[in-house]
Amino acid sequence: MLTLSRPLTGPRNMATKTITAKFPYPDAKPPVYKSKTVKIEAGLHTEQLSNAYKTTRDVAVELRTELEPFLKKARERVCELVRETNALKKDLREVKEDLRIAREELRITKEALIDANSKNLHPALLLLQEDPLEWCKAEVDTTPY
Repeated sequence: MLTLSRPLTGPRNMATKTITAKFPYPDAKPPVYKSKTVKIEAGLHTEQLSNAYKTTRDVAVELRTELEPFLKKARERVCELVRETNALKKDLREVKEDLRIAREELRITKEALIDANSKNLHPALLLLQEDPLEWCKAEVDTTPY
């Protein structure tokens, strides 16, 4: 039982008294209602529950046996798709690396071409004061990779 060091007084403690009156502590046992008019036949009720359980179990077993081949095929298909996806990811990584190397080679080639043209072109062409990359700008492919 709960013992208090000071008495319960004041509005806050009045609310506590009201709540404890409505909802007793777990030490208090719940009331037991006895009725002579209500009769439950436990044997019949138990048998009905047992039959319902067995029926549910039998239905679950039948469903499992019917769905087993479909689930097996679905698992195989998922594994196959995962393998294909992994192979495609590997190919994509290789293609990206090849593309990076090709871009680097293209950049080096452009720089070499610009350097060679700026040194070897006729002085009249050098007076144009344009970047050689701008000469064929319409032909350069600008689509994103």
